Amino acid sequence: GRNSQGRITVRHRGGGVKRRLRDVDFLRDKHGIPARVAAFHYDPNRTADLALLNYADGEKRYILAPAGLKIGQLVVSGPEAEATVGNALPLAKIPLGLYVHAVELVPGQGALLARSAGNACQLMARDNGMATLRLPSGAWVFGTEQGAYIATTHNMETRGYQPPLVFTELQVGGGMADIGVSVRDTVTLEAAERSFTIRYAALDYTDNSGILYRTRLDDGAWSRAAADRSVSFYNLPPGEYTLYVQSTDRYGRWIDNTRRMVIVVRPYWYETLWARIVAWLLVIGIVAGAVTTVGHIRRLHRQRRELLGRYMELLAGTTSQPAVAEPSEGPLAAALPATLSADDRRFLDKVREYIEQNIGNSDASIEDMASYSATSRSTLNRKLRSLVGITAGQLLIDARMQRAHQLITSPADDVLRDVAQVAYQCGYSDSRYFSRCYKQRYGVTPAEALRQ
Repeated sequence: GRNSQGRITVRHRGGGVKRRLRDVDFLRDKHGIPARVAAFHYDPNRTADLALLNYADGEKRYILAPAGLKIGQLVVSGPEAEATVGNALPLAKIPLGLYVHAVELVPGQGALLARSAGNACQLMARDNGMATLRLPSGAWVFGTEQGAYIATTHNMETRGYQPPLVFTELQVGGGMADIGVSVRDTVTLEAAERSFTIRYAALDYTDNSGILYRTRLDDGAWSRAAADRSVSFYNLPPGEYTLYVQSTDRYGRWIDNTRRMVIVVRPYWYETLWARIVAWLLVIGIVAGAVTTVGHIRRLHRQRRELLGRYMELLAGTTSQPAVAEPSEGPLAAALPATLSADDRRFLDKVREYIEQNIGNSDASIEDMASYSATSRSTLNRKLRSLVGITAGQLLIDARMQRAHQLITSPADDVLRDVAQVAYQCGYSDSRYFSRCYKQRYGVTPAEALRQ
């Protein structure tokens, strides 16, 4: 051989045969199409021989020739193919323990492992859609969401090895586990997903039986060390939290492999700031409305009591208020407030006239009072309740009791010293019933009041 200057540097070596590149099919993506082995060819660029395949559709391709493949044999690729020499299948369809070659790390990437002559990988396990292979060197290849993890004898037996800590699953309620959490540092949960479990693990494939874990949320205290590889939260309030997880090595020593996960819990609509402001405004409005309503009702009751008192004084003939209205407005003008309308004054004047004319009539009725005031019975009671706060019947009873009390406490002559006479003049035909009503009103019987 000669160097770049044309001088012979190696004696007795000619130029040799010019090497040509062979396009080898490392994908085996013609699924379901059978092919027949036509010949075996030598490839100067690799240690393994190549097998020429003639597909049923007329296409020809090179593949790596595995041991045991024969000329004229039919081979096929795809998930439905049989696990025999020369066929290509997904690792999920190959029985455990078999030796395989030309293995892809990622589906569709092309074969990367065990492509040299005499090399093969043994399929050891499958878990969660990932496969575990043992290489010819004795190293193990573990499939993970973040790629392939290769564990060799050297790194498994090193005493100072610090196993990396990864998050493996996120399970919300009783739903399906999310294994994509291993590649995320932030988890966002909806308002209805406040109860969840996060699982994690320290990747030590030599012996993980002695590894302990501890967790903490934000700046809180670390939890008690335990071999449990999960932490659960129930009804976590809305907000942003930071979960810290730390583990020991297989010798029980705490190591610097703390993993951090940010957890964001979204609030319900009624837990937002705007909802709280609106709620407080509603509460303030309700309280203010209630206070205003209670004050208005009390003011109405006070006005009714005052009007009733003046009206009863007018019925008793003891009104002491000066006249402030025209004489044409009737006797009520001097006693009742000036805020009353002319119709209300005329109505109360009519009621007063009827009571004065029939206070000693035991046959007086509410229907007669309504007819005298030119209203119906329901209208009479409604207007009296709105003006003085009592019904027509109660007003008639109060007027009679007031007249009886006046006759008993300040009699005009000795004739009114008889309880029966007082009851008759006040419209009561039964003196015993009158005594009971009087005692209920004033606390003493008419006879005791007369003696006093």
